[in-house]
Order: sequence, then C-alpha cells, then structure tokens
Amino acid sequence: MLPSASNAYVTPREEEVIAIRGSARFAFGDVPFYGESFFGTKSDMRGYTVVTLHDNTLLAAQAEYRREFPYRMGAVAFAGVGTVVRDLGALDEAEALPSVGFGLRVLLEKENHVNFRLDFAWGKDQSAIYFGVGEAF
Repeated sequence: MLPSASNAYVTPREEEVIAIRGSARFAFGDVPFYGESFFGTKSDMRGYTVVTLHDNTLLAAQAEYRREFPYRMGAVAFAGVGTVVRDLGALDEAEALPSVGFGLRVLLEKENHVNFRLDFAWGKDQSAIYFGVGEAF
C-alpha cells in the first residue's frame, strides 16, 4: 500500500483560510477488504458512507473555505471530486464522484487553534455527518 497526500493553506485575510488537499492511495495485488481504499474515511471525500465505495486505488482533490467568527465560532464550506478504481489502468472508465458540504466550528484552544468540528456532507446518492477535534485536513 502506498498512501500519499499533500495539503496547502492560503490565508487571504486573518480570519479566513483556504485549504486544498490532494490525495492518492494505491494497493497492489490481491488486497483483503480491510486493505482497500475507502471514500469517506479520514480526510478523503466526506459525504460517503465508509464501506460503500472502495477498491485498490483512490484519487481525490478537495478544497475547503474556513471562516472564523466572534465568540470562538466558525464555519466551513467544502467541495471535492475523486474516484476509486481497481488500478490506474481503469482510470479511463472511472466515474468522477463529487463531495460537497458545510460545517460548524467551535474554538477549543486558541494558542494552537484547535476546533471542535461538525460537518454535513453529501456525495453521489449518499450523505454523512462527521464530528471530531481538529480540522479534516
């Protein structure tokens, strides 16, 4: 298995962040179910129920707009596109799958900017709700 991800962050104004993520995961050979790549896990392609879309290869690109508000509150909007396929040779037949959503933030710790997050996301024919501490990426 070869996972890879790259994140970039742009700060147009002090209270705003634009976060961009590109990710890929490659598994080779006869991969057991738990070794496959899944949409909706970790930071990749929110909006999909975890075990419904999976295969050996995952490719995804996402962007997220983050905005801080007074009283430790914040909000995000995000969108992405990706696919899961058996191998890179199947990319020409792959379906581009969308992901969109929004989220609410509560600042828990100011010094390191740690947020509690609650995200609502939609994929193709699916949706999911996520919560946790820290940003998705």
